[in-house]
Amino acid sequence: MAEIRNIRVVPLKELQARGKYQLRVKAELEKVRLPLYLHYVLFFVSLWDFETDWYTVDFIY
Repeated sequence: MAEIRNIRVVPLKELQARGKYQLRVKAELEKVRLPLYLHYVLFFVSLWDFETDWYTVDFIY
């Protein structure tokens, strides 16, 4: 798994003071495609295919 920190979504100068905001995030792990018939041998690779639910954060700047 990975962790992302300090990503810039919008410049702070575009936010209004004491404004109410909402940030929604969803992650998806891309599906792995194996060549030929390797997916029969390495069947557990399909367990890596997933996506998360939406995660919502409400905040006031």
